[in-house]
Amino acid sequence: MDIGKILIYLGIALIALGTVFIIINKIFPIGNLPGDLHWQWGQTKVYFPVVSCLAVSVIATVLINLFFKR
Repeated sequence: MDIGKILIYLGIALIALGTVFIIINKIFPIGNLPGDLHWQWGQTKVYFPVVSCLAVSVIATVLINLFFKR
């Protein structure tokens, strides 16, 4: 398989994954959960999604263990 086909397939997979994330974000607002840290100093904004990262990590761990269980 040449690199061009790999890049096309990777691009299609990223578009599909992005679409899934957009749909999921409308149903479950990941990134705006209680516990996510927001700071603002003048025009500077800092955002650190602590709880969102933990939620995605737990969900991914459970799914990986379900699908790849030996």
